[in-house]
Parts: sequence; structure tokens; C-alpha cells
Amino acid sequence: MVDIDKTDYIILKLLKENPDMSEKEVSEIVELSVIEVKKRINKLIKQELFHPNDKFFEKTLKKMEKLDEKDCIILNLLQENCRMSLSDISRKVNLSVDSVKNRIDNMIKHHIFFPKIQLRPRNFGFYDIVDIKIKLHNYTKKEIDDFVGFLENHQRVAEMFSVSGDWDFSIVIIAKDSQDLGKITKEIRNRFNRIISDWNESLTTEAYKFERYDMLKLMEYE
Repeated sequence: MVDIDKTDYIILKLLKENPDMSEKEVSEIVELSVIEVKKRINKLIKQELFHPNDKFFEKTLKKMEKLDEKDCIILNLLQENCRMSLSDISRKVNLSVDSVKNRIDNMIKHHIFFPKIQLRPRNFGFYDIVDIKIKLHNYTKKEIDDFVGFLENHQRVAEMFSVSGDWDFSIVIIAKDSQDLGKITKEIRNRFNRIISDWNESLTTEAYKFERYDMLKLMEYE
């Protein structure tokens, strides 16, 4: 039995007509929190009213399909050394410098990767890297917007995701030590104690793999 209301219908229509629309943009139109919009989208998927092959996903899939073997080699090279010169890359992939530059520019334009550096907090004094799962309840749209805005602008919150399942948010906090971590978590939990219903912390002890993709294998060229 299909169980959707008028708001679900509006969300479904928005996503089908505007495949690039973010959950935040949808939330502003339907006047619901991002979390509520995400839950409604998941419900639509479970009821098979919305599928991974729908228009909402097509652009992302098409971007990936356009990556040829040369693109994959370039991406692997940049993952190994993001400062590699265009001339060095061009020799390795047997393309002109202009062709390599155009390929890189095109991949950046389509958000295949972002040209940015990756920092290592432990190497400049922040030894505790903590993954925190947060469950919320009884919140208004303003409260959730305040919560998201506060964490987005908090200098010790390195990552923040809304997630499905038992938790609503997953964040990563960097701290100098356990005492420093306690101050940060206490600040967040006290500020939003009315809407935080559950909280779980786990310390990252060692990173064995982080954001590393063998693009030739991933895209099945090897």
C-alpha cells in the first residue's frame, strides 16, 4: 500500500523535475528540516516510488560513465601526487599538455574531484580524532537549522553528514587530548540538550585507508 501525503508528492515532483536540487533546497521549499526531508525521500525509495535509476541519479551516473581510461590514469596520478605538473602527467598518459588540462578542468567542472589539499590534524597538535553519531528528537525546523549551522561553523568539527538508519548525524571532531575533547562535546551537548536524544563516540586509532580509489579497477578498465 502506497503511503504518501501532499508533502511527499511535492518532494517527489521537485526531485524528478530538478535532479540537481539538494535536500537543503527541498527543505526550504516544503518548510521541513533537512532530516525530515531525508527521511521522506528514504520512505519514497522503500515504497518504490523513487528508484536509483530515476532522473535524480542520472547526472551523477552519467558523469562517471564519461570517465575513460585516460581520465582514470590522470586521477590515479593526482591521488599519488596532487602537485604533479601537467607536463609530467601528459608524458605518462601520452597526451598533450592542453588535452590533459582540458580533461582536468572538465572533471573539476563535473565535480569528479575537488582541487584541494588534505590536512593531517595529528601532525599539528590535534591527536584525538573522534567519530560521533548523534540522534535527535522533538526538534523544530529552526532548531535543526541552528544545530546544523553551529556545527558547520565550529572549528573543531572537521566533517558533518546527515545519515539514514539509527542515527541522524555523523560528525568528526578533532581535539588536542581527552580533556579538550570533553570541553567541545560538553559545549555541543549543553547547547542542544533539548533535541539531542542519543550520542555515541569512537576514537580513530589508526587510518588504514582514507579516500583512495584505484580508478582503473573501479571503472573496470583493469
